[in-house]
Amino acid sequence: MIAALLVGCGGSSPPPPVELTFPLPLDAPLPCAPSCAREEAARVGVHRALGWLAAHTPDTDELRVDLPIMYPEMLRVWRSELLVAEQQRMVAGLDSGTDPRRRAWDPSARLPEGPPTWTPTPGQKVTPNYALVEALYCTERGMRPEASTWVCAELRDGGGVYSAHAAWIEALAVRNGCLTREATCLDELRDELIAGALADRPLTTTLERDEFGEQILFGKMAGAESRALQPAIDRLLGLQDESGSFGAPTRDEPPWYAVHATLVGAAALTLWLEGP
Repeated sequence: MIAALLVGCGGSSPPPPVELTFPLPLDAPLPCAPSCAREEAARVGVHRALGWLAAHTPDTDELRVDLPIMYPEMLRVWRSELLVAEQQRMVAGLDSGTDPRRRAWDPSARLPEGPPTWTPTPGQKVTPNYALVEALYCTERGMRPEASTWVCAELRDGGGVYSAHAAWIEALAVRNGCLTREATCLDELRDELIAGALADRPLTTTLERDEFGEQILFGKMAGAESRALQPAIDRLLGLQDESGSFGAPTRDEPPWYAVHATLVGAAALTLWLEGP
């Protein structure tokens, strides 16, 4: 895949776009470096985050399924032996066929025959995984209009974590050819998530940083232009510590919080760099 990257170098007229061919080597400077300082900083940030994740994610952690779900998105953009190895390590203990979300990393996965086990209902508050699974498998089984309506009416939360997951689900259904963009609420979700990412608010806890990263990541999936998120990207890069973690320093928090925030931060930087 070839994408045009607008490199901001200052001056009275914008520089011509730099064409990047994806996937790019993660462990080498971008072809546009050093003139594309922000983009190169994003690449370095992803590289450092991946190293931190490799060192701090046990392959026995029950929550680690989020990593192989998101790593394929990153592998569209990066060539990295470490990223491939980490994907394989995370999948090794998960790929038993019991978790339907495995479709995110295994395109051959299929659901058992039979009707959906979930009935979307107005006012219903359930895990977004029901709708996520429907979007993942919609190529074979379809995406019910009432499921999309539930995502837009009941799941979204005005630009927070649940709006982020709503954008992910709707974007997957569109990517898989099951819904048109016009039939979704992606435009509204995109605007909510951009506003959330650009809001002036403290990011002192790891969960706050995690939500911030998800607003960028899933805002991009919802169709946000990368240039609209540049201030948020600058702030995100400033949150990463020397070790590569996006977790808050000296916080008494479960270790998984930092793992998830670092995964989200790396994925957000990746999709922002991919553009447009």
